Amino acid sequence: MDNSTRIVAEALAPSLLDSLAGLASFVINCPGTILQITTDLSPPKVLALSDLLLSRAEITTLFLDRMPVSAAAFSRLCPAIAQSGTVRSLTLGGFLCKSAPELDAAVLASATPTLEELDLANISLDKGTATALGRCAGLSRLRFFDCTTPYYPAAHIPEEISKLKLLTSVCFCRIRLADEGVRELAEGLSRLPLLRDLRLIHVQLKAGCGKALQPLLRLNRLEKLCLKGNDLGDTGVSAILGQTRPGCRLQKLNLESANFGPVGGLALAKAIPNLLKLRLLNIAFNKIGVEAAAAIGEAIRDAPSHHIQLEKLNIAECGLGQQGVASLFGPIKGLGSNLTTLKMGYNSAGELGIKAISKCLSGIRGTGLTTLLMDLETITEKEGAKMLSEMLLCKAYTLRVLSMMDNQVGPEMCAKIVDALPVGVCTMDKLDMSGCAAGNDGAFAVSRLIERRGCRLIVLSSNSIGAEGVAAIADSISGCTRGCTQLILSMNPLGNNGAKYLAEHVIQSDMALESLDLTGIGMGSEGAKAIADALSLREKKGKGALREIQCGEEGLKALDGLLRLGPWCRSVLSVSC
Repeated sequence: MDNSTRIVAEALAPSLLDSLAGLASFVINCPGTILQITTDLSPPKVLALSDLLLSRAEITTLFLDRMPVSAAAFSRLCPAIAQSGTVRSLTLGGFLCKSAPELDAAVLASATPTLEELDLANISLDKGTATALGRCAGLSRLRFFDCTTPYYPAAHIPEEISKLKLLTSVCFCRIRLADEGVRELAEGLSRLPLLRDLRLIHVQLKAGCGKALQPLLRLNRLEKLCLKGNDLGDTGVSAILGQTRPGCRLQKLNLESANFGPVGGLALAKAIPNLLKLRLLNIAFNKIGVEAAAAIGEAIRDAPSHHIQLEKLNIAECGLGQQGVASLFGPIKGLGSNLTTLKMGYNSAGELGIKAISKCLSGIRGTGLTTLLMDLETITEKEGAKMLSEMLLCKAYTLRVLSMMDNQVGPEMCAKIVDALPVGVCTMDKLDMSGCAAGNDGAFAVSRLIERRGCRLIVLSSNSIGAEGVAAIADSISGCTRGCTQLILSMNPLGNNGAKYLAEHVIQSDMALESLDLTGIGMGSEGAKAIADALSLREKKGKGALREIQCGEEGLKALDGLLRLGPWCRSVLSVSC
């Protein structure tokens, strides 16, 4: 909904009732409004909300999340949702499941005329809820989060879901599915001709569930399959991947944290010739080992190059080591120009792995990568860091996210890597160089990046940056039109001078800063007073409150007694020990 207006009702005025009563004239002129309410709804407020729904307002998306409300008051709201005729998407956050769960079913039934998308969180999936679901004939997307099941998982749900012939997307998240429940669910989903997206996330699937899902997978309808966070093991993953056939429609496959190893990795390599439409592959946090990594690399190499066009690849913490990373990327001369995201942290790629990645990515032309995560890859300030900086420098990438956390590259190479990031028309979303031993030289490079591109989230924790380095960063931020919203400088010896400079040039500036982390910077009373004065001045000038300042226990003690701004200022301070 690109043209929609999101309204968090309780944020509009101190009184929610006044907010709802005053919303009508505004909402009428904003078609496609998203209304989100997460606070207590007393009977008068329910009546105000009902009147709003029945007005000429076009509220298409309604969030009702974790609100204590009486059965009598809520019964007034059900008809209003039905009669509004505009609500297309509804989120119920489980506010009734303890006192009157049958009313959850009532609101579902009331919304059936127009409802297309339904999210249910923290409610009871009892027979009444299941029956109400079966009446929502127009649903195209259905998602369950943290719901309770009074019988074996999702009892009655599979039968009712099978009646919703327009469903294209189904998600179960953090709900226990027993073996019998998975079999019945798979059978029910098999009767949905338009189903393309299935997500079973942290639902405690075991090895035997892979076989239970086979009938559904054989239909070759799914384009997206997410089985993240399940204990499928080698047996379950092999059973699932064994159902792929030539012409498989899968475009996104997420097997993150599925607890499989080399056997499952080899099954993936064997399935790759059938996954020619795959655009996203996530196998993070599965210890596949060197042999499976090599087999996957060779399978990608041998597949028709014009078909394998991965856009996103996540192999974080797969236990590859230098040899495994080199074995995976070594056989591949180029992943094609479609690759936008590469996440490969915590594999200890080292110099050998970085060299293989650099050669592999040499086939990318045009815009190329936008996200590169290489956390804890044991890149030193030797050949590996040099190769990485040269790779970034010579390619026409439009990187928007770069994370190099805990790679001890040192000041010189840190500066080279940051300076290698090309000038782009788009602002960078995130730069994480924490724990890279950047020093002031690295901080100077970051300041130059901010001046030429801007960056929304900057993480520079534990880098031995002093007052001189943070002054350069502060100057570049205050003078940048593409502002920084989050700045994390924790565990750097900034001292009082660094704190004072940040207070004057960052906190008091007109930039839209939301969060500032100054934990463990060695701030004394002098720096604390500068921070407190800057916060006070910022409020008086109406520049907008900071959502959060983290200053650690020591910093909080230093600020204690200096702040006289009331609850607003206290709300933005937090202790991070």
